[in-house]
Amino acid sequence: MSHSAARCARRFVNLTRALSTEARAQKVERIANELLDLNRFERHDFTVLWRLKMGLHRYGAPMAGVVTPSMPAAGSPGVEAGAAAEKTVFDLKLEKYDASAKIKIIKEVRSFTDLGLKEAKDLVEKVPCVLKKGLTKEEANPILEKLKELGAAVGQQPAADSLEPSIEPYLKPINLVEALAEFYHRQECCLQSEKASLSVEQFTLLRGLGDQKLLRRCIRTALQNAGDVLSKVVLWAWLRFERREDELEGLSSMDCGGCVIECPKGNLVHGFSPCSINDRCQCPQWTKQETSTEESVRLGLPDVENDISFCIGSEEIDCVRWRIAALSDNFKAMLYGGFAESKMTKTVFSQNGICSWGRRAVELYSSAKRIDFFCPMTVLELLSFANRFCCEEMKAACDVHLASIVESVDDALIFIDYGLEERAPLLVASCLQVLLRELPNSLCNSNVMNIFCSSQGRKRLATVGYHSFLLYYFLSQVAMEESMVSKTTVMLLERLGECATERWQKALAFHQLGCVLLERKEYKDAQHSFEAAAEAGHLYSVAGVARTKYKQGQPYSAYKLISSLMFEHKPTGWMYQERALYNMGKEKGVDLDIATELDPSLSFPYKYRALLKAEEKQISARILELDKIIGFKLSPDCLEFRARMFIALKDYDSAIRDIRALLTLEPNYIT
Repeated sequence: MSHSAARCARRFVNLTRALSTEARAQKVERIANELLDLNRFERHDFTVLWRLKMGLHRYGAPMAGVVTPSMPAAGSPGVEAGAAAEKTVFDLKLEKYDASAKIKIIKEVRSFTDLGLKEAKDLVEKVPCVLKKGLTKEEANPILEKLKELGAAVGQQPAADSLEPSIEPYLKPINLVEALAEFYHRQECCLQSEKASLSVEQFTLLRGLGDQKLLRRCIRTALQNAGDVLSKVVLWAWLRFERREDELEGLSSMDCGGCVIECPKGNLVHGFSPCSINDRCQCPQWTKQETSTEESVRLGLPDVENDISFCIGSEEIDCVRWRIAALSDNFKAMLYGGFAESKMTKTVFSQNGICSWGRRAVELYSSAKRIDFFCPMTVLELLSFANRFCCEEMKAACDVHLASIVESVDDALIFIDYGLEERAPLLVASCLQVLLRELPNSLCNSNVMNIFCSSQGRKRLATVGYHSFLLYYFLSQVAMEESMVSKTTVMLLERLGECATERWQKALAFHQLGCVLLERKEYKDAQHSFEAAAEAGHLYSVAGVARTKYKQGQPYSAYKLISSLMFEHKPTGWMYQERALYNMGKEKGVDLDIATELDPSLSFPYKYRALLKAEEKQISARILELDKIIGFKLSPDCLEFRARMFIALKDYDSAIRDIRALLTLEPNYIT
């Protein structure tokens, strides 16, 4: 190549470089200007997104070089360490000590710290003071016991970084206002038969607000519009359960409330009348009168010539052919059709599963059309006979009569087996009514739980059409209030999932099951349940998936999952709160500050900041932090938290005030 050609080539390359450098500088300047236009929330999100794109994270060294989409980032689920054991971290705090034991306490403090004699002495003399931070329960307990033996008053307070909010066990829409607007639109256009189920859905949507009066109103509205017997039985028991704190002592769970909607007998009547639900019930008219005996009833019947006999063993029961034929189409065909029995005056009935006294009761019923003068065992015999020979009128009469005599849990446990075996829906409903109204006490009865908890029990209830989502929804809520970790709660939630048909029902069942399994520390199963709820359209369950990953030693997977959710949807307070768990240092605080700005009702950020300030010995600031949320959201957990703070400050009057307020809100709250 000639020298002139080489010079031209060099000039072209230099010009190209100059142009590309200028273009690159303009591009960088444009990006910088765009970054400057971001608000602080957007800048924070940008740093998170940039870290994710580059494969950088807070849980290990950054990768060397740029990560391409096909390359797994360090700390991703595929390369993360195995599941780590869950640890709750505590700070060991010395409250006071006996002056005579000061030297021994200083020696003991030196044994579990790296402090010299002077530093240990200065620390002990600053009582109250934190002796050591970041201890697990297993590490803290031996030290606590030793110091207490020496006469020191020592306590454990959770470290700020060990706090974590619970995954709330109810549906939580991304935008509650939009979800309620869409719900009310559906409610305005729905059929009358759909109003009860929609009111239950409304109850589910509003549970997160914690307004008990509003929730009771939803249940009452559902009860007012319930048409089938099971829905009325379940909803009325649910309404009584929700207002159990307001019930007068000494009232039976089966006592009538005075109006139609509050009457246990009225609940066993199919159909509804919205115009009369507040009318006085007719219980006095339904009170059982003195019943007649079989003999008096038989004497009061007109004389009719018997023209057929049924032979059972050696006994013959004389009957009137046309009356027996009127009991069912089967008997009509047998006695007046083309069968041999139509020409006989005696028919052998020994192999049909009924005794002679039961057959006499059938004959008496065919004449009197009454059940009330028979004893319960005779009525059960009639029910079995009616079921076998399709005597629908007799079966209905037996069903109604037996349903009216179930009054106690013992009665219910006896009669419900007969009702399920003979498929008597009113009898089963009456038994369920007694069992449900005794909740939560009946949860402790193993026989009651066998009916509800097992798959076989659910299938038996299905024979009378009572395997409903509503029934198991109520049972599971009661069980969760009693214990979030019991096997009974898990089994009821599993049955709830089996009964779920609509998307919101499946989302609720799987999400609540995930919450319970998370409390039981069954993290793998909890993750599967949360994933199923998320697939059903409940995005809040993604927080449950992230939490279970975190508990299994996959913090970066949890962090990335929540961050991805925030970039795909409009961020909400709980998203920032959840991501803060997987962040550290200043970024954790920034996430919690944003969570508070987006949703001031979240209590966890306030408690975290208060505890952080307590660790930094900002005494008044930690109380003021809790005052911020207690001023507009009087929640029991925040009151308990502040009471503990006051006790640490030895401000016992303020602590007692908070404890009184706490017990006023939640009389059964255990502190």
